Amino acid sequence: MRSIQPRTTRESARAWCAVQIGAVVLATALAGCSGAEKVEPSLMPPADSGVTRGAFRLEPGPSLSSLTPGRMYPAGDVASRMRFIEAIDACMRSPDAAVRADAAALRQAFEGAESAEAFVAALSKRLVPWQVVPTDGAEQESLGAEALITGYATPVVRAKRRPDARFRYPLFVDLRRRFESVADAPRRQILTTPNIESQAIAWLADPLAWALVETNGSARLVFDDGIEPSQLAISRVATNGRPWTGMGRWFRANGLIDRDDFTLAEVRTTAYVHPEKAEMAALANERVVYFEISDPKRFPTALGLGGARLIAGWSCAADQEFYPPGSILLLVEETDGAQRGHILFVHDAGGAIRGPSRVDCYIGEGDDALTRAGELRGTARVYRLRAAAGAGG
Repeated sequence: MRSIQPRTTRESARAWCAVQIGAVVLATALAGCSGAEKVEPSLMPPADSGVTRGAFRLEPGPSLSSLTPGRMYPAGDVASRMRFIEAIDACMRSPDAAVRADAAALRQAFEGAESAEAFVAALSKRLVPWQVVPTDGAEQESLGAEALITGYATPVVRAKRRPDARFRYPLFVDLRRRFESVADAPRRQILTTPNIESQAIAWLADPLAWALVETNGSARLVFDDGIEPSQLAISRVATNGRPWTGMGRWFRANGLIDRDDFTLAEVRTTAYVHPEKAEMAALANERVVYFEISDPKRFPTALGLGGARLIAGWSCAADQEFYPPGSILLLVEETDGAQRGHILFVHDAGGAIRGPSRVDCYIGEGDDALTRAGELRGTARVYRLRAAAGAGG
């Protein structure tokens, strides 16, 4: 069996396309990670990220009663309220007892309120906002500093179970199970490992889709080969632990995008116009994400909250070294002199989400969600909501 070769010339591309691939034994290779309570360490930022882990103090935040409700309270319809309750209940799965107490206080405040105003009033009696302020390390913060807020989504992509001339970008299972010797190697080394193609769940047709699936950490794969199942839901379970280089950042560093605040639309356009550069950018990213097949009823899978799923509009990814899984975040933005509050739940983490001043909001599934996520880039002050002393019911 010939090994996979990243394309650098048309000749190597033809060699890669000629790979003969064996079947992937999914039943054993993909089992066992979905119920884990603790986040797999390789999914967190690399140790050399420059952020001193755990060195922080807590400073009190604003009075909740002074805030104008933004996305703090769901719409009045039953479906919206049930999704909010599901998001709270996911936090009750946290291994952190203090997080579970915070979630219980939030649910009590919500169940006793019939309007956004009543909810904020109840919230102010039961929870208190605190800002996480690092005390040393590369990410020094000042009280009141604003955090970068971005978005992510679950791609729905066409895939094949075997590679061909177009579908030649692999999504791997956890290589630590059968290829431990290269499981922490850079991307190019992994791709050139003999027989590594046997560990691919599926193959994608373009490097941007490859990058998006790994960046967002989950995907719905759609097959048209007549073999059931025709779709697979996959979620990340580990990585090779290497540094992350996003495709957009690579384009920017190499002069293909001319501004720092680029959108996903600009990255897509650049990848379409320069497909060979898109492949170079994908291969330059040393971090490889490993996936497992997920239960569709628990998809997209939350991290650190066994059995829970992400809830569009309420879930977020944050650095779980600073915000334990299930933490309740309050985002405060100032608009026309008014402070508007938004609630998010830490249901996820990410290798590029480092420090207490980064929050990645989960937008949903599909192309529309990806577009909206790619356009979301702003700032807000971020606080963690904690149960007030004596607030328990």
